[in-house]
Amino acid sequence: MSIDVFNLVEGAFWIGLGAWVLLTRRMVRGRRQVALAVLLMAFGVSDFVEMRTGAWWTPWWLLVWKIVCVGVFIHYFIHLERRRP
Repeated sequence: MSIDVFNLVEGAFWIGLGAWVLLTRRMVRGRRQVALAVLLMAFGVSDFVEMRTGAWWTPWWLLVWKIVCVGVFIHYFIHLERRRP
């Protein structure tokens, strides 16, 4: 499998996961649910941009985009773990 095909599949996965989060109420609700869904979809779009640029670390703003997404993912999952009874 070429890297472009992998990025295409990965991007579709993240966008699909974002749509699933948006349409279900399993993890979070309200604004947090919408924010997480948009973030997942944005992370998926970054894979399509990566296909165009050829690398996840160039241009610099793509690297920042991915770091911000992963950082916010970590924040959300820590928040969800703390809410568990």
